[in-house]
Amino acid sequence: MQVDSAQPTIIQVDLSSWGISERAIAALSKYPDKVVELQEARLLPQLPADFVPITYEIKFDSVTHLSWELDKSWRVTFERGCSSDYQPDLVEYCFDGQTVFSHVSGEIIVSRIDIMAEEKDSPLLATLPTEAS
Repeated sequence: MQVDSAQPTIIQVDLSSWGISERAIAALSKYPDKVVELQEARLLPQLPADFVPITYEIKFDSVTHLSWELDKSWRVTFERGCSSDYQPDLVEYCFDGQTVFSHVSGEIIVSRIDIMAEEKDSPLLATLPTEAS
């Protein structure tokens, strides 16, 4: 990551170093501010296996489409409709306001949940509603 000295507020991120396709780079290039955030998320450590977030959010193309809070009812706090054939370039999953998983054009660019996903007895899984709930 380099700071452009002519424009000190602009940070340039070398997307080619992310190991993603030209198609994914082109899609991400539409979201220069988001690229900086995603670069920062890529540098953060994995979440621990016992992490249980309070808030969950799903974003399509940098816009929140669904959010909910963990309580006994898994209360949806925000929902934005979209057409059933909408195919976002960029999808982000956030826990407690942090991007923990993201993909662009189907290619994973951030994954901070690998340890959680490997844990069979994850406390997060225990919080998910069941059909009987």
